[in-house]
Amino acid sequence: MNQAKPSALRPTFREVFEGELTYVYNTLRRLGIRTADLPDATQEVFATVSGILDDYDPERPLRPWLFGVAYRVGMRYLEVAHRRREVPSEIPEAPDSAPRADAIAERRETRDLVRAALEKVEPSRRAVLILASFEGLSVPEIARTLDIPVNTAYSRLDRAKREFAAAAERLGWKKS
Repeated sequence: MNQAKPSALRPTFREVFEGELTYVYNTLRRLGIRTADLPDATQEVFATVSGILDDYDPERPLRPWLFGVAYRVGMRYLEVAHRRREVPSEIPEAPDSAPRADAIAERRETRDLVRAALEKVEPSRRAVLILASFEGLSVPEIARTLDIPVNTAYSRLDRAKREFAAAAERLGWKKS
């Protein structure tokens, strides 16, 4: 018999929104949502979250669950975009303590190259790669988050890594 989890453990919508706004925005950006669409897509994610928050299992981590919502909303935006491509901008970073100009330029160049290479990876595979590489989820966790079979997640991750590496090489990635 399944018993409902105590609602006291479930975060409120306000807690989710205030704590995870930047995460959702950056997730959508990494998924390739056009800069012009990021505010609307982010709002749609949170509108969806407000409607399904009661379904969230507080025994599981919040971010993979949010990623799943953002992924589904993001894929709808990518379909509507009719393959228009735009290199995503980013939310400004907090300044480093006295970074050197060459270090800043190198970091920006690397970040731009990674973003451009990510754009070349097919969206469903890109999502798996982001969850594995940026979020540190295991493949079974990724499969659960995206509601796909585990073997499919492994396959998508392997293919995404190859697509990313090939794109990065074409874009001039210099292996150290």
